[in-house]
Amino acid sequence: MATGIAVEREFRASLKEALMSGVKAALAENPQAGLEEIRAHAIYHARESVPDAIAYLVPGDGVLDRLALRAYREAVEGLGDPTPKKWTGSGRHALHVGR
Repeated sequence: MATGIAVEREFRASLKEALMSGVKAALAENPQAGLEEIRAHAIYHARESVPDAIAYLVPGDGVLDRLALRAYREAVEGLGDPTPKKWTGSGRHALHVGR
């Protein structure tokens, strides 16, 4: 039987993989997509792919946004693409770099 720490580690890894997969899928579908579209796609993908991980981890406001931004940065790192200055869009789920 897995310990609580091991379960949490697995769920964190699953969530990270799902967000990365969502970012890559959004970029493959529309390479010109804006950050808000990529963020939304990544988070939707994670919610659909690993709902148990999200239910277990209960990420607070903005956490999925920050994780999606991190996944985006990792995905474009090798492309020489600069770090985005901010998410487009507004509202409590908008994420601004440096926040």
